Amino acid sequence: MIEEENKKIGRAQSELQSRTDLVCRLLLEKKKKKKKKQKKKKQTQKQTQKKQKKRKKTTNKHTTK
Repeated sequence: MIEEENKKIGRAQSELQSRTDLVCRLLLEKKKKKKKKQKKKKQTQKQTQKKQKKRKKTTNKHTTK
């Protein structure tokens, strides 16, 4: 009887452990995705700013002549 109860308790604990691990893994993946998305957004913004600066320079050259 005691052995059966111990097995049940062990199974329940391992199920909880695996659920906890799964939740942690999912949260970490979500965090990584968010960071990647933010990084990509920053890169896009930098590229856009560079293009705008370049356009301003070429526009200024043409207007000053």
